[in-house]
Amino acid sequence: MEPTTHRQRALEVVRHRGIARGRDFDAAGVTRATLQRLRDEGVLQQVGRGLYKLADADVDSATSLAEAVRIQPRGIICLLSGCNSTS
Repeated sequence: MEPTTHRQRALEVVRHRGIARGRDFDAAGVTRATLQRLRDEGVLQQVGRGLYKLADADVDSATSLAEAVRIQPRGIICLLSGCNSTS
């Protein structure tokens, strides 16, 4: 059964994506007002401009990488630790 309310659709999108962009919600027919309401209620956390995740989602070392990929999908991720010389 497909979610019917904007709230249900928004939660389904963010559960599926982990970190969702505004356009992900737009594609699901979720209004920006619904996103603001969920953020204000503490259900969603805005982690960047147009980026949302569940407020109670587990945070691990890959979270910032996932946020970066959502912001710049065609970007290149460079880790500074790979550039450091130990000699």
